[in-house]
Amino acid sequence: MAALIPLMSCGLPVSVNSSSPQSQSSSLETSSTSSNSASDSSSSQVSYPKTQTATVLETDGAKDLLLSKNYVTASKSPTENYDVSSSDKEIASVRFFGAALTHSSAHVLMKLSKSRRGEIIKKLFTSEGANLNIVRIPIGASDFISEDDFFSCADKKGPDGNLLKYFNIDHDAEVIEVAKEIKAVKPNVKILATPWSAPAWMKDSGSLCGGSLKDGYEDVFAQYLSNFVSAYEYEGLGIDYLTLQNEPQNSTTSYPSMKMTSTIASKVAVDLNPLLPTTTSLLAYDHNCDNAVSYVESLENDYSLDYFSGIAIHGYSGGIVDTVPTLRSEFGKEVYLTELTEYSYSGKTFSNDLMWSASNATVYPYSLGLSGTIYWNMALYSDGTPNKGQDSVCYGVVTIDSKDDEDSTYTFNPSFYSMAQVANMLNISNSNSAIALETNSNISDVKAASFLTDEGTYEMVLVNDGVAKEDVSIGFGGYSLSYDLQENSITSFALMKGGG
Repeated sequence: MAALIPLMSCGLPVSVNSSSPQSQSSSLETSSTSSNSASDSSSSQVSYPKTQTATVLETDGAKDLLLSKNYVTASKSPTENYDVSSSDKEIASVRFFGAALTHSSAHVLMKLSKSRRGEIIKKLFTSEGANLNIVRIPIGASDFISEDDFFSCADKKGPDGNLLKYFNIDHDAEVIEVAKEIKAVKPNVKILATPWSAPAWMKDSGSLCGGSLKDGYEDVFAQYLSNFVSAYEYEGLGIDYLTLQNEPQNSTTSYPSMKMTSTIASKVAVDLNPLLPTTTSLLAYDHNCDNAVSYVESLENDYSLDYFSGIAIHGYSGGIVDTVPTLRSEFGKEVYLTELTEYSYSGKTFSNDLMWSASNATVYPYSLGLSGTIYWNMALYSDGTPNKGQDSVCYGVVTIDSKDDEDSTYTFNPSFYSMAQVANMLNISNSNSAIALETNSNISDVKAASFLTDEGTYEMVLVNDGVAKEDVSIGFGGYSLSYDLQENSITSFALMKGGG
């Protein structure tokens, strides 16, 4: 990860009115929406019903509503004068929402009893909670480890002709165990793997921390990454996405890092491509927004961009909402936000982080072409540990409240709720993909995104960053409704295509 900037709230008020709800509020964590049967029944209908029941999820900054569930009646209406509306114009595929399973996160979770850990995993990765569907795993050490010393997967150099003889993933035992437990409840969970550094003996610095690849070591590093993919496949954990280097423009001596110019990245991609299984896709860049366009443009100029299926960006500097549509339009690649974190800063509140996340990571950017969001550490202690070389106090998607209690209580942070407000009802899987749809707002303070899944679920998610409620009319999926959005809130609506 990179130097952090305060998460600033991005002023986006909206409001809608729950004046027509069949008020059956409940907690999502005890009840979830199943769309399969509704989808099957709607497919045989000749005419759409005049009304149908839409499911509503709400989370607000005051924490009075946390994935609270109720229902409203949506009506078939000819009017087109909605405050917020969506069309069937497709913006981008939506692939995933998730978090990084760092060595620290795995260690924290493995310190818990298996039953408590399983409880947390279910709330993260099933419809009992956020319904996430991807984890990001470091290749070697990042700045979030529980061990005393940094490590790679090949700290010892092999003999000439077999330089990677001593390659191993011995440091990943806890990561692998947690990943397998996640896969047990989410069989189609995706994995993104990312190196923070090549082994020290491959680098001009002779250290994991800082420096660059030595000239002529591009093919060796490519084989190193391929070995990691193979090792995880052997464990039954296929790698779906792979980036060549975390933050390739960052070289710090505080924790593992490595500069990688676009020229070197092109050479590594050329060497790596034939070594990877067809099920593993390369993602380009994997760093902050402010230099994303120029870096990817250099890959294109080196004729290597075709080796990458998408572009990965981070959320620490530069404008996410400006960068996403630019990358989409200039390069025609899917864009993924693969790292951002919540952390300690002056003025930090649950509400501020929730609103920032919705406006910059989980809701509004999907109306601009974003295809995936991954937060940094899945789980940490309340003081941001364990970590090594990182001065900022970062928070996981879930905070484990006690270091000494294997049945510790835990707290979900704003990132959990922000992702869950979108991911829960989309229910993305291998058999149920999602598309972001064109979404328009006639209210300057309203930001929104809309989606359609293969199962036939229309979802609209609205963000109200205001300090008051406002009655807003909504049109999506051929139906309309009105609702009062709470102040500083995220509100999601879902209904079945064609009724049901």
